Amino acid sequence: MRPLLPGEPLRVGRYEIEGSLGSGGMGTVYLGRSPGGRPAAIKVISPDYLGHPEAVARFRREAEMLGAVRSAYTAGLIDCELDTPPYWMATEYIPGPTLSAAVEADGAMAPGACAEVMAALAEGLADIHRHGICHRDLKPQNVILSATGPQLIDFGLARGTGASGLTLTGIAMGTPGYIAPEMVESDRLTPAADVFALGATMAWAATGRRPYGHGSFQAIYLRLMREQIDLEGVDPRLAAVIRSCVARDPAARPSPDEIITQCRHLRSIDGITPTRLLSHLAGARPPQPGAGPHPPEAAAPVPARAADAARGSVAAAATRAGAVADRSTRMAGTVAGRARFAGAARPAPDRHGPASGDSASPASGGHDQRRVRTRRLLTVTGVVVAAVLIFTGGAFAAISLLPATEPTPPASGTVMDPPSSGDLWPDDAGEPLPDETDSAPRRAGR
Repeated sequence: MRPLLPGEPLRVGRYEIEGSLGSGGMGTVYLGRSPGGRPAAIKVISPDYLGHPEAVARFRREAEMLGAVRSAYTAGLIDCELDTPPYWMATEYIPGPTLSAAVEADGAMAPGACAEVMAALAEGLADIHRHGICHRDLKPQNVILSATGPQLIDFGLARGTGASGLTLTGIAMGTPGYIAPEMVESDRLTPAADVFALGATMAWAATGRRPYGHGSFQAIYLRLMREQIDLEGVDPRLAAVIRSCVARDPAARPSPDEIITQCRHLRSIDGITPTRLLSHLAGARPPQPGAGPHPPEAAAPVPARAADAARGSVAAAATRAGAVADRSTRMAGTVAGRARFAGAARPAPDRHGPASGDSASPASGGHDQRRVRTRRLLTVTGVVVAAVLIFTGGAFAAISLLPATEPTPPASGTVMDPPSSGDLWPDDAGEPLPDETDSAPRRAGR
């Protein structure tokens, strides 16, 4: 989401606009909030298209289609204004990256993840086809990978089953490489056209490449009619399902229900699901091996060595405390960054609107967030420093209370041999010295 630019609306209908989610050929989609705080995707038609009856009719038809479809794989229509300019519609806001953005960020998806996404999209297509609607513009940019599964968006080109696939000017609408060949050769629209687009979309997901390469509409269409879809390096079982979807003969393509059945056997290839993919994109990391409670405290050193061990522990504790403070600082910054990415730190908008004479400033919320993060960081650092001082003072107090040990004088008449280099402490013979380097970190980590 980008901040609002000068001239963009601060309010659409009853929705307060917080930022722009993206722009398309006919308008812009904003993130808005209702008076009660519910987020919504607000699509506003561009003023340049208000004078084009066909564009306005298409916008109204999209709202009608969304209002007619009730599916777990589509964003439902919440509100709209189709009588008085500027025309707009509000749909459910679905957080998450598009399939296109996910592949561009992480590369081609694994076969098991592709099968999961393909099965879900096929089920979504089956739902809208049962309502007598064809999407007509299925592509990676129109699929959102949400936390609950893939979602179909942008019904701007949707039409009823059996309707003409051409515009009033006789031009087939859609994205080159994802338009079924019959959409260019004839004007009859069938659900098989969406199946073709699904196959081309999953070819992009599995390879990270455009299914029929780059170029003009004519060049891509010629490759589509004369060459095979680009599936180099794709798992053979997944490639077979995709090839069946992009068959040139619409009658040879599988139905959405048949695609679901074929994908069911591919889902467990690598154990990767769309939810795990989203967790990776959000910056989540699996727990590190060996992480867990600290090991039990080492046994106390023998009395004769207590003073030396305590001194070593204090020095090691000071070193370890510095490292802990440094890690705490880095952790605070990392958590704040992830919260900002996920939108968790979004400040609540002022529901009463800006004060008289004031203008809404997109940066004001950022300053508030930075002040909050600074206060948290100072609090964490203060706690760490206080803990180090308390521990250090206690250790020195313990050292001062230890009784001094004096060597026992030899009995009269006894001749003592000087200690050898390997027997520096005759009174501790046979007992191992404590591991001072081990005891210090454990005390510091307590």
